[in-house]
Amino acid sequence: MSLRTFPFCSVFLLLVLLLQLLNTVLGASDLHTTGPSSSLSHVAPSSTISAVALSREAAALLAAKRGFSDPFSHLASWIDPSNLCYGGWAGVSCDPSRSHVTSLSLSNMSLGGHIPLSFSALSFLSVLDLSSNSLRGPIPGYLFALPSLRSLFLYSNRLSGPIPAVQNNVASSLEVIRIGNNPLTGPIPPSLSMLFRLRILGLAECSLSGPIPAELGRLENLSVLRLDGNRLSGTIPPGLSELSSLSVLQLERNNIAGSIPPELGKLTRLTDMFLYMNSLTGTIPSQLASLPLLRNLNLKENKLSGSIPSELGSSINLLVLDLSVNNLSGVIPPSLGNLRNLIFLVLRNNSLSGSIPSSFSNLTSLENLFLSNNALSGSIPTQLSSCKALKQIDLNTNKLTGSIPSELGLLSNITHLFLFNNSLTGEIPSSLENLTKLTSLALNGNFLTGPIPSELGHLDKLEYFFLYSNNLTGSIPPEIGNCVSLLELDFFDNRLCGSIPSTFGNLKYLRWLHLRLNNLSGEIPSSLGYCESLMMVNLASNSLTGTIPPSLGMLTNLQFLLLYENHLSGSIPAELGTCRSLQRVNLYNNELTGNIPAFGSYGGFTLLDLTNNSLEGQIPKELGMSGGIFRLRLGHNRLTGGIPPELGNISSLGLLDLSYNNLTGTIPSELSRCGQLMQIFLDHNQLSGPIPSSFESLSVLTRLDLSSNNGINGSIPTGMGKLSKLELLQLNGNLLSGSIPVQLGELSQLSVLNLQDNRLTGSIPPSLGSLDKLLDLRLSKNFLSGSIPEDLGKLGSLQVILDLSFNQLTGELPSSFSNLRVLQGLNLSNNQLTGDLGKVIATLPSLISLNVSNNMLSGTIPEDISKFPISSFEGNPGLCGPPLLSQECSMLPDSDGHRLLNGRFFGIMVAVGVIMLIFVLLALAIVKRKRKRHLSRPLIMEDPSFPSKRIFTWTFNEIMEATDKLSESNIIGSGGFGTIYKAVMKSGQVLAVKKACIADEDSIYDKSYMREVETLGKVRHRHLVKLIGFCSHRGLNLLVYEFMPNGSLWDRLHGPMAKKLPWEDRFRIAVGVAEGIAYLHHDCMPKIIHRDIKSSNILLDSEGEAHVGDFGLAKHVDASGVTQSASMIFAGSYGYIAPEYAYSMKATEKSDVYSFGVVLMELVSGKLPVDPSFSEGMDMVTWIRTSLASSDDLKCIMDPRIGKLTEAERLEVLLVLKLAVQCTSSQQADRPSMREAADKLDYAKRQSRCLSSDDSLSSKALLGKDSYL
Repeated sequence: MSLRTFPFCSVFLLLVLLLQLLNTVLGASDLHTTGPSSSLSHVAPSSTISAVALSREAAALLAAKRGFSDPFSHLASWIDPSNLCYGGWAGVSCDPSRSHVTSLSLSNMSLGGHIPLSFSALSFLSVLDLSSNSLRGPIPGYLFALPSLRSLFLYSNRLSGPIPAVQNNVASSLEVIRIGNNPLTGPIPPSLSMLFRLRILGLAECSLSGPIPAELGRLENLSVLRLDGNRLSGTIPPGLSELSSLSVLQLERNNIAGSIPPELGKLTRLTDMFLYMNSLTGTIPSQLASLPLLRNLNLKENKLSGSIPSELGSSINLLVLDLSVNNLSGVIPPSLGNLRNLIFLVLRNNSLSGSIPSSFSNLTSLENLFLSNNALSGSIPTQLSSCKALKQIDLNTNKLTGSIPSELGLLSNITHLFLFNNSLTGEIPSSLENLTKLTSLALNGNFLTGPIPSELGHLDKLEYFFLYSNNLTGSIPPEIGNCVSLLELDFFDNRLCGSIPSTFGNLKYLRWLHLRLNNLSGEIPSSLGYCESLMMVNLASNSLTGTIPPSLGMLTNLQFLLLYENHLSGSIPAELGTCRSLQRVNLYNNELTGNIPAFGSYGGFTLLDLTNNSLEGQIPKELGMSGGIFRLRLGHNRLTGGIPPELGNISSLGLLDLSYNNLTGTIPSELSRCGQLMQIFLDHNQLSGPIPSSFESLSVLTRLDLSSNNGINGSIPTGMGKLSKLELLQLNGNLLSGSIPVQLGELSQLSVLNLQDNRLTGSIPPSLGSLDKLLDLRLSKNFLSGSIPEDLGKLGSLQVILDLSFNQLTGELPSSFSNLRVLQGLNLSNNQLTGDLGKVIATLPSLISLNVSNNMLSGTIPEDISKFPISSFEGNPGLCGPPLLSQECSMLPDSDGHRLLNGRFFGIMVAVGVIMLIFVLLALAIVKRKRKRHLSRPLIMEDPSFPSKRIFTWTFNEIMEATDKLSESNIIGSGGFGTIYKAVMKSGQVLAVKKACIADEDSIYDKSYMREVETLGKVRHRHLVKLIGFCSHRGLNLLVYEFMPNGSLWDRLHGPMAKKLPWEDRFRIAVGVAEGIAYLHHDCMPKIIHRDIKSSNILLDSEGEAHVGDFGLAKHVDASGVTQSASMIFAGSYGYIAPEYAYSMKATEKSDVYSFGVVLMELVSGKLPVDPSFSEGMDMVTWIRTSLASSDDLKCIMDPRIGKLTEAERLEVLLVLKLAVQCTSSQQADRPSMREAADKLDYAKRQSRCLSSDDSLSSKALLGKDSYL
């Protein structure tokens, strides 16, 4: 503005003010009013009227400014009304004549408060943009009535309440409404259909509910309709097909049900259709192929069924086709090969079968091909090599066979190649070296053979390299050390030999090195100390020799060092004791010597397992400085000195195993401060002194073994009766005296009680009869007196043995012993028992071992127990009959003391007896010879029925020797139909041996049973417990499994160790269980239904990886769905059983899915399926659903022992809970398959990783898109 024009403007403004004053005095009408009634209409010029109107608009904006909170002063320029239309006011634009405000753009200014009422004065406003602020409150209805408003942008605020209805008398000009990403509620107003000029309607990412109004079909100008990310229900109105201008339709992430209307095929201008993550059913309409401009079709994560319409092959403009995570079946139409512009083809997680069409060679624009988790068969087409644009190929978890085509090496743009979990054979083609952009290569879970090609060392961009669970042989190529970008390397479970290449030291970004379960030899290269990013080193279960390199102590990020089951020698490097990131060290079963370094002198240490070595010296007291240790195992070494009292400072300690050492001194009472202790093993040492009475405070203790110390004395503390969770109590082989406390009868969970070989006196407490879960009771070799209590007959679960031998017991055998129907071993020898033997013992049907020798028993030995050897009965002068051949009942004196038979008859009987004895001896010799041959037969044969990576051959005798003839000291648990024993073979391999309870001793050789066991032996998956072998002898049936050292998930969730089970471990367990069950359901032929999924059947290996066990109870289902089983019956567990079983008595795959859902809830909540904290009649599923319905706060559901979650972990919990609710639906059809469940967990993992990589993203933003309409 020049100086010449300035006076004129001042005079003009003064004139305007005078006119306003005159108008007020005369009571004139509003200057906006025109017409005959306006007294000034012929007085004031139009420029004057415009100026007055502009002044009013300025006043409206200033009023709005006062109502806003403006933390960053973006509206500071809103001061002088004279600058309103001259660029002086931020975000304000006027018409060309500068007469009226026409646009208000206040986006992304962090404004707070409400939308002001004063904006209603802006009658010429055409654009209002308040998006991306922090505005609250409702959307004012007047906004839809502003006569000139064409575009309304309110998205990404905190506006709440319903969307206001459009009034009937409004003549709106609105063309664009974008109010998404606000917590708006209520239905979509049908009156929006009155905004007939609308081109864009964006209501995404709100909380809108109810159906989609059919009236929206009247908006004939609408080109974009976004209703995604709400809670809409009902069906898709067929009337939407009348939106003739529609180009974008987004209804994804709602609760919409019903079928896809075929009428949508009329939307000829449609380019994008997003209907994913709803509950749509029915088939995909072939009419969708009539959409000539369609570029994006996304129907994933619904319940669509039927086949993929072949007509879709005519939609030649398609760029993205995503039909994943549905129930689609049939073959992939070859016509899809006509989609030459296709970039994304996603068909994963369906039930598609047949082969991959060779016509895919025409997809020259295809960059991403995802066909995983289906039932595709045949070979990988070599024609895929024609798809030069391909960047990602994911064919995992199908039934593909044949070799990996070498032609894949021509796909030079490939970054991800996932072929895992198939049945691929042959060698890895060396041509893959040409995939120079490859970042992820996963070929695990196949049957690949041959060596690892050295040429793969040229892949210098490779980050993830997974070849585990194959049959690869040869050595690891040193050239792999040239893959300098590697983050994770996993060759676990192959047959690789040779040494670990020293070139691995070049991998400075490597975080994960997993070579467990191979045949690697040689020394651990010291160059691994240069892998500065290493977090996990797992070289376990190989044949490595030499020492542990001290350079590993240089790895400042190292968290897990797992070198167990090798032949490592020398001392443990002291440098490892200063590695501050270390959390778990497992060096079990090596040949290590020397002292234990001062592990644990820093926080964060959680596990130390040095069992089965030759370590010497004392236990470092520094271990007590790490309060986070939950597992401390130092057993089977040569440790000396006392148990450090400082161990009592480890507040998280759950397992303490110091057994089989040379420890001396007393048991520190300080251990009672470890309130989470669940298992204590101090047996086979030289400890002395009393049992600390303070142990009574260990309220979660389940196992206490102080046996074979020979020096522990004093009485058994009466407070032991307070250990209500105690399952095993072994105090045998000590110098304990006094009486057996009656309080032990209060240990309601006790299954093993061994007090033998002490100096106990007094009588046997009748209270022991209350131990209704007791399997094994041993009180022998004491000084117990009095009669055997009748109450012991109440021990109906007593199975392994009742041993009261070598005491001073008197009286007759209790008649209640006839109730011990499952008892297998009974030893009452070397007492002073009297009375008739036959009245009681003959009624015990399960006895396989009996000894009543050296008592004062009398009467005839019943025929039912005469099969036991002479040694079982000798030393009882009053007993007669076989097998006591020299003591006939006829020779016993009658009541008058006279002989019943004369000498002649006696001579005849002697002669007959001698002849019978000869025949018996001959028979015994023949039986013994046959038995010897049988016992020498190998238990585990080199048979393809058991495709183990290593073939071992053991005899029945070796198995019996390894378990000490199935000694109770080796019992590690009870599973379906049997007791489980730990067997340590001479080779050092640890096995789990199940003694199966099968009625017919020859049933193991029954053909149908053999077929069943062989089928189970062929089942091979890294998340299933492997059945290694089986055998039977003299009614003893043994099943041999791989050993799981970390117990069951039940132990970890419902015992003290659960307190240190973080969400990361829980989530990994959930993924492993899902993959294991999915393998049984979808990849086994015939498929296997587990039928007893529960936390106690989920076992954990030394790394905490989940393995589903006891699927020997399962039924095999043939292709027609007919169940087949040789010997198994349903064995579901209360709280896990699907509701339909109550009336159908039929288990299906969906029954397993239901049980898996309960396990997921168990993992999240930490509660039992039928928890005492639930109200009467409520189970886990009902409690979770009720809690979710009443509160959005996860704290009311989550196990508080999980601790604080990251935002990514919180997202995982939410997705796991969502899956759990789906799995436990009362309707079978609504439950996902296990393959779908496994994929949803994989989806959760990937989503959380995305969130972890960008902390600025919210969970809602991650689940949706970055922008909102």
